Amino acid sequence: MAQFHRTVVLILGLLAVLGGAVICWRQRLPSPVVAVRTEIPIEMNVQSTAKNPGYVGHQACFPCHSVRVTEFKDTRHFLACVRPDPKTISTGFDPGRGTFFKSDSAIRFEMTHNGRDFTQTAIQAGPSGEQQTSSQIGLVYGAGAGTDEVYFSWDEDRLYELPVVWLHPSQEWGASLIDPHRSGAFSRPMLPRCLECHTTWFGHVVGSENQYDRDSFMLGVTCEKCHGPGRDHVAFHQTHSDAKSAEAIVHPGRLSRDRLIDLCAQCHSNAIKYRKPPLSYRPGEPLDDYFKTLNPQHPEDDHVANQVEYLRESRCFQRNEVMTCITCHDPHRRDDLDDRSPFQRSCSKCHAAIDCGERDRLPVAVQDNCIGCHMPRRNKVQVFFQTKDDVYFPPVKRVEHRIAVYPAARDEVLLDWYRTQSDAESHDEVERLKKVLVEYWQTEAENRQRDYRFLAAIDAYRNALRFEDTPAIREKLTNLKSIHQRIDNDWFEAIHLIEENHLDEAKNVLQGILRIKPDLARAHGRLGTTYAKLGQEARAVESLKAVTVFDPDDPYGDS
Repeated sequence: MAQFHRTVVLILGLLAVLGGAVICWRQRLPSPVVAVRTEIPIEMNVQSTAKNPGYVGHQACFPCHSVRVTEFKDTRHFLACVRPDPKTISTGFDPGRGTFFKSDSAIRFEMTHNGRDFTQTAIQAGPSGEQQTSSQIGLVYGAGAGTDEVYFSWDEDRLYELPVVWLHPSQEWGASLIDPHRSGAFSRPMLPRCLECHTTWFGHVVGSENQYDRDSFMLGVTCEKCHGPGRDHVAFHQTHSDAKSAEAIVHPGRLSRDRLIDLCAQCHSNAIKYRKPPLSYRPGEPLDDYFKTLNPQHPEDDHVANQVEYLRESRCFQRNEVMTCITCHDPHRRDDLDDRSPFQRSCSKCHAAIDCGERDRLPVAVQDNCIGCHMPRRNKVQVFFQTKDDVYFPPVKRVEHRIAVYPAARDEVLLDWYRTQSDAESHDEVERLKKVLVEYWQTEAENRQRDYRFLAAIDAYRNALRFEDTPAIREKLTNLKSIHQRIDNDWFEAIHLIEENHLDEAKNVLQGILRIKPDLARAHGRLGTTYAKLGQEARAVESLKAVTVFDPDDPYGDS
């Protein structure tokens, strides 16, 4: 028995190393939530902070590249992380709009501001009255981007993500999943891998989870994220004003195709597990040397953005040796996703009108809508929030980067056009297309539910409702949400029971989760360690092996 426990401890230690450094996936349940007010362990204060290797900030680029820097300041990349500013932060902080609560919860949140100071306060009812924890907002993701606006708070030199966000598309507050067994700010530590995709540089305290040099941050994804640290480049050209070529800087346009795409894949992929220390990747080097790229089976298991991998799956990409992300995107200017004409022109670089097999059967007005049919916009289901009246609500739409034939997308393009027509024939076509699309999405929902893909099935029913809002479809959607909520609630309960050392009860709860969703790797992982603590050797090994079957990329599920 002692030998078994030593073996289990060794296995778990190795798996924890493999499973460490996980980025802040919003679709996954949060790390154990903590109040912002925490004590900093003494030993953490003596650790070294990563040294700036030569990042100087976009201001240093302005004297020679003023036009480029000025136009770039309007991009979503530049605004990826900012300090709170009354000019850009959401109107949700206005008087009368700053409250979020769920009717079935004893927790509510108040969002307030006074001048440039913005605060999120968690208020939890308890036997001795209300407990309030206020957190001043220090950083913001998504301000001005028109999607979800996420807030962060400092506690000394530790950074935490706050649970309540502003959802621009629906103009309302929403919250990440909240563990009812916790208290305080209900925040979670902000890991360096998440910050890497929203900033250019920051001083991370080596070995810490969320400890940083607050004064070191270069916010937003700016010039040096793709061109590399600019200190030597700036110094050279300040003393060599007559130089005709750029020195000591990376020109992405001169990189090989793979290295150029790696610049985008830093953040627009599933490259999220460290192989080398945070912030060590440099433009022009192979990304695989620095990160392990995960390969989830379904889109709802992706990292927040995985456009690069889907682009690589496209025939357009595979048959064109020079196609990259910048074939369609200008990284220096803001994309207007509602204006498809620039992207249409990108398609016409390689495709003639005659190449479209559907063209002659389409109304003239939609014959050139390549993007609508072959790169449809879909809900980014892995990024979801609770709202006052809904759960698992995805506020963001993504453009499908796997360029392909999507009959349902084509039918929706046609439906939108026929709805603008007033003749009887068009009216009949509207009704026919609605039935086709409802049937398609209901079938998708049923197939996904059968495969235990509950989050994806919820999204499919949401899509069906767009075309026919019936009590039957709503009931199916409501039932499916309840199933998913039970899994999440039971997960929080199981973790709480494990922390309280009620192992038999935790085991029963985890077994109940797996009866609903047998392929949930993190539940198998927790169950395996619970079995080990209970001395049930064979069951522990069986459960731990199941983790690698259902999620080979994360051998121990949520660590």
